[in-house]
Amino acid sequence: MTMSRLGRYYSFLGRYKEEEELTRYVLKHNEKKFGPENKETIRMMVELSNVLSRTG
Repeated sequence: MTMSRLGRYYSFLGRYKEEEELTRYVLKHNEKKFGPENKETIRMMVELSNVLSRTG
């Protein structure tokens, strides 16, 4: 299971804090590994914005 899928699973379980923490971790990792303009990094930025929208 990929870490981003695990984050979505946390959301399904209502474990929003863990989902946010994991999403932030993956985003930071992607920024370091691929750079800020990589499509996977940008995808994780969008995912983090979705997480924050759901949790307020």
